[in-house]
Amino acid sequence: FDARGMPESPPVSQSPEAARRSYCHTLAAGSRAAELIQGAGPGAVALEVLPDARSAHLLAPGLLTASLAPIYGRAPDARLPDANLPDSRLPGAA
Repeated sequence: FDARGMPESPPVSQSPEAARRSYCHTLAAGSRAAELIQGAGPGAVALEVLPDARSAHLLAPGLLTASLAPIYGRAPDARLPDANLPDSRLPGAA
């Protein structure tokens, strides 16, 4: 996120190793931030925090929407045996 609280890039789903290799920021925040910045170089800071809905009022107004649908970074790991959901409806599906 930038200084205004807006995302610097779209969300992606990566393995932990791929995320470490592509990490290019000085601050990481999240439950596994310290793992993410391993090898990031001098000056990288990890802020170990968990999601907290009480802080929703701090979100940048440009991130708020009335379209409350989940955003999936990858296809589900499992599916019901009789589910007929076409993979083409999932982001990143071939």
